[in-house]
Amino acid sequence: MNSILKRIIKFFAYVAGGIVILLAIAVGLFRLFLPRLPEYQEDIKGWASAAIGMSVEFSGMDARWGLSGPEVEFYDAELIATDTMARIIAADQVSVGVALSNLLFDRQAVVDRVIVRDTTIEVRQLADGSWAVQGSPVDQLIPARDPAPEGEEGGGLGPIEVRLQDIELQLLQPGDERPKTFEIPLAVISRDEVRMAIDAEINLPESLGESLTVSATQMLEGPADQRTWNIQADLEDVLLAGVSAMHTVEEARFQSGRGDIDVSLQIVGTRVQSAAAEIDIRNISIATLTELALSGRLEFLGDEDGWLVAANEFQATTPAGEWPLTTMRVETGTNNEGEVESLDVQASYINFADAAVAIPWLTEEQRGMLAEFDPSGVVRDLAVTLSDLDTDTPQFSVSAEFVDIGVAAFGNRPGVRGFSGRVRADRSSGRLEIESDKLVVTAPLILGQPLRFDTTAGTVIWRRSNDRTTVLSDSIVLGNAFFDSQTGVEVSIIDGNPKPFIDLESVFSISDLSM
Repeated sequence: MNSILKRIIKFFAYVAGGIVILLAIAVGLFRLFLPRLPEYQEDIKGWASAAIGMSVEFSGMDARWGLSGPEVEFYDAELIATDTMARIIAADQVSVGVALSNLLFDRQAVVDRVIVRDTTIEVRQLADGSWAVQGSPVDQLIPARDPAPEGEEGGGLGPIEVRLQDIELQLLQPGDERPKTFEIPLAVISRDEVRMAIDAEINLPESLGESLTVSATQMLEGPADQRTWNIQADLEDVLLAGVSAMHTVEEARFQSGRGDIDVSLQIVGTRVQSAAAEIDIRNISIATLTELALSGRLEFLGDEDGWLVAANEFQATTPAGEWPLTTMRVETGTNNEGEVESLDVQASYINFADAAVAIPWLTEEQRGMLAEFDPSGVVRDLAVTLSDLDTDTPQFSVSAEFVDIGVAAFGNRPGVRGFSGRVRADRSSGRLEIESDKLVVTAPLILGQPLRFDTTAGTVIWRRSNDRTTVLSDSIVLGNAFFDSQTGVEVSIIDGNPKPFIDLESVFSISDLSM
């Protein structure tokens, strides 16, 4: 046993010794080569251009042995895309690292890292919404790298990493007269045969907030327009006024608001397939609304089968009050022609008094409708499902609890406030339970003043069978200080018959006719 152990130790000792000898030889050759570096400047320029995948131009150069292996430093350097001739990088100093393993074992000078320090990069949003870096599309920032031909020495192409340190990024959008300046202490862009990754730490301009951390990954499989970007972005102490101003096509503008936003995106081609955001924003002001606050998790999912929008643990502070922790969900399903065939809506809490928050994003027509109805009240545990919408016989089901629901009177339409109760219905039947203690009915064309009820209670049931729809209630109670009534009703409606059958029985009393 001891003999075998000694042999293993001796084997690893020989291997370690061989590696040390190879390193010593490499270092010796590197030192021997260093004094003659200027003589090979043009050759090195050609080698660096082929190894990086971009044309390299520089005024001077030097070499050193770094912790990761040999490095060549270029001064007053430019990296130029060979296909578009666009200048990708222009910096006072660019370091190019050579993969030590390839240099020792394959005798190939393979560039595996490029370090750029103290430079300025321009990022521009084009009129069509796409982005360009230094004048080139973002997906061409690092060119594809193919393996070197078999048997060819030098110039081998493999994985590469680009490190940007202490970079100034200038962002230009359509209509900008001056760029917005972002400071990037560190950004790492890497690419190999399988994936491309970007990681960056960004200090935001004062008008936008404190900092942004970005991590993005793309698998390089399939056609370029079908590849997926997975992006994670964390915004700290973001200022909504500055971010809102960056959305040039958005008319609504935030006057204030600050907080943290964490965003995850999955982008296929140019389409956002899924998104999620954790938000915690306070002191929001927009249009005439102030002191708003929002927190919770928002999600989006979209594909060829439909889309989903959801909010979880959502909480809002508005002029109407503070929402409890709320869950919302809206989901659609589409058929093969892209038409919506189903809709599912769920919400644990909705306060219609907060509908005014949406005004900045509504059209003039929509704002007019909102002012006309002026909704109020709260809906709890809402669940609405619509299906077969692309057929002649759509199906539906709905259930909800109403608390002081109301709409304003308008024209010939009466208004109601303070309606409370519960509803559960589908295409074949339904049940409405009424339980209100402050119901107000307004009908200016009929009633001289609003009609108030201290008690409104009852149950209305309806069902459909064959060609007949029946609505009935054993007792609907209405009461206030001067009026009490109890009504039972049954209504039968037959398809094609314009005259329904109505059976009504009511008992009422009035204590003061002057009212």
